[in-house]
Amino acid sequence: MVKVLEDPALDQTQRRTEIRAIALEAFDVGEAARRALGPHWPKRSPSERQEFIGLFQGLLERGYLARIGEYGGESVQYVGERIEGEYATVLLREVLKSEEPQSAGF
Repeated sequence: MVKVLEDPALDQTQRRTEIRAIALEAFDVGEAARRALGPHWPKRSPSERQEFIGLFQGLLERGYLARIGEYGGESVQYVGERIEGEYATVLLREVLKSEEPQSAGF
């Protein structure tokens, strides 16, 4: 994603399209939607579930893709992971451009 964000040949619309494709490949929207509804998920019909997944995906896209223009060179640092049964948590740290070590100009 960083390569897409930093590619000067892409305009904002192209960046959004590329980022959306990458995110949909890496992120299980259906599973995230199911977890967001929690105990209410089993009570929904298949068509209600599909509708919710679409609405949830739209919410995520509007929330995150709208902020693409705010990217300022930040990076993500892998900190660790925790596995509990069939679930895993990946720990990341956002590194702001101002926090990166600066090279000395000797």
